[in-house]
Amino acid sequence: MPFAVPPAITTRKPLSCERVKVNWEHPLNRSLQHWWLLNENVGTTLYDLAKGAQVNGSLVNGPKWNGEYVRTLNSDSSYLLFPVSRSETSTTGTSYTISLLIRPSIYPTGQGVFQWASGVNSGSPLLLFQHDDYSRIRFYWGEGWQIGDQVIDESKWTVVHFTMLGPTGRGTYYKDGVQIAQATAAMTTVSATAMYIGSGYSSYDSIDAAWLRLYDRELSPVEVLDDYLHPYGTPDNPRLI
Repeated sequence: MPFAVPPAITTRKPLSCERVKVNWEHPLNRSLQHWWLLNENVGTTLYDLAKGAQVNGSLVNGPKWNGEYVRTLNSDSSYLLFPVSRSETSTTGTSYTISLLIRPSIYPTGQGVFQWASGVNSGSPLLLFQHDDYSRIRFYWGEGWQIGDQVIDESKWTVVHFTMLGPTGRGTYYKDGVQIAQATAAMTTVSATAMYIGSGYSSYDSIDAAWLRLYDRELSPVEVLDDYLHPYGTPDNPRLI
C-alpha cells in the first residue's frame, strides 16, 4: 500500500475535528460531498468533514475501534451507518463516486460489504457490494447483479472505487486505482436513506474500514488513480491541513 492509514485523532469538536481540516482548493476536494476518516478511536460517532451539511455516521451493534480504523464483526451483526439520502428514477439518476479503504475478512457468498439502501434489510438497494465467494465480490445496481466474480484480496487493505454516470446507469469498479470492470444497467426508481459498511441484503461481514468518501460526480480514471496514490494529497498540495 503506497500510503499509511491516517493517524488516530483524539481531539474532536462536534461535527468536525480540531486538528484536521479539508483543503477545499485541492482539485479532487472540490467535488467532495462527504469524507469520514473513521479514526476517532473512541465513542460511537463518525465525524464528517464535509464543507456543507455535515452528516455524521455512527457505530451500530458495537463495531470495535482499532486505533487507526474500525472493525465490524459478523458475529455481532455490527455495521457502520452513514445517513446520506438519495432518490433515483430511470431518468433522473445522478452521478457519484464512492471511495472506500477496506480490509475484508474471509466470508462466503452473500455477506454484505457495503450498501446504499433504505435499511439494513432492504431488498432493493441503490448500490450493493457483496461477497460472491470467499475471495470475490459482486456489485448490484439497477435491477440486479451487474458486475460479479471480482477478486478482492482477503485480509489485505484494498482501495475500492465505484463510479456511477447517471442516468446512463454506467457503473465502473476500480481496485487499487486500476479499472477492473464496467457495466451499464437500466436505472430503476429507488430511494436510499443511508450507507452501510459491513452490512448488505440482511447479511453482515467482518470488515476493517479506514475511510469513506463520496464525490458528487463520476471521477475519471486519472482522478481515481490520483485519489488512490495520493489520498491525502502531496506535500505541496495537501488534501488535509
